[in-house]
Amino acid sequence: MKNLIILIVISVLLYSCDDDKKDDISANFNQAEMLTNLSQEVFIPNYIALNESVIQLDTKWQSFKGALDSTTMEELRAAFEVAYTKYQLVNYLEFGPAANISLRNNTNTFPTDTSKIKTNIRDGIYNVNTLSSYTVKGFPAMDYLLFEQEVNATVALFKNGNRVQYMDALMADLKVNTETVLNEWKTSYTNTFNTKTGSDVGSSIGILVNAWNQHYERNFRDGKIGIPVGIRSLGVILPEKCEAVYSGISTSLAIENLEAMEKMYLGVGQDGINRKSFDDYLIAINAAELDNDIKNQFSIAHSKLQELGSPLSEEIKNDQTKVQSAYQELQKLILLIKIELPSRLGILITYQDNDGD
Repeated sequence: MKNLIILIVISVLLYSCDDDKKDDISANFNQAEMLTNLSQEVFIPNYIALNESVIQLDTKWQSFKGALDSTTMEELRAAFEVAYTKYQLVNYLEFGPAANISLRNNTNTFPTDTSKIKTNIRDGIYNVNTLSSYTVKGFPAMDYLLFEQEVNATVALFKNGNRVQYMDALMADLKVNTETVLNEWKTSYTNTFNTKTGSDVGSSIGILVNAWNQHYERNFRDGKIGIPVGIRSLGVILPEKCEAVYSGISTSLAIENLEAMEKMYLGVGQDGINRKSFDDYLIAINAAELDNDIKNQFSIAHSKLQELGSPLSEEIKNDQTKVQSAYQELQKLILLIKIELPSRLGILITYQDNDGD
């Protein structure tokens, strides 16, 4: 709590001191071009990739329902892993259309409540459109249903009609949510995002920096690594709280997510072209040293994640210190993107981190 108060005070002081410089900062850089690049070349293409992967996942699900055999189950599992990976491209964008429908809560609340899922299947409860359903839906619930047992045993379980109907409900919910967010970005929200220049709380850059940091801190650093490795439980490991704990792809998901945030910072789209984004913004306001520090720390953090074995749950059990080391490098990036970058750009961090860092 003490460190939290200090961080808030520093952020407010820096924001207040820089408030009279905001116009000068904006004048030195074409924000509209940056926002247009991010929306058109990064965010929308990534949402399209997610949506297409979810459609393919549904196609494989329909094929499996018709065959109920190990071959189509393997194909379904593969499609699931692709879709879960594509979700990592957009999960830090919890603002605008995504925030309107709580995409993160609906899509990736983990660990999933397996006891409640079993009860829902047994009792024929298929309504997953309630606030209390976050822990029994989305990718984590599918991860459990598709990977909790080996292939043939999983095929046998789906001969239960209730289990099929439950998966149908999850699939329909996932499709609707991803399509809704994509369609809003492709229509009304893009113009809103592109034209809200400036660095105040309601500006697009202000909203993006806050959403990015909040995701990085709570959902990425803590959710994917910190909580499972015991950072929040006095060193007691909680490997069962890993993302994708049944399929075992948690390490690769973390790597993909970090890469997605790094590419956003650099303005790199799915075509691999580096366009205007935060790195260019910092250079334009004579903060090239900070830009280099951020790039270097992204590289170090990425290397640390790549050193981790898979599944992450087993790596935590076998080498907790190694995973803790990766966590520490992820933590170092927060000091750069949550404190120094917003200060240089005149952005106020408006959310509070309650974990005492």
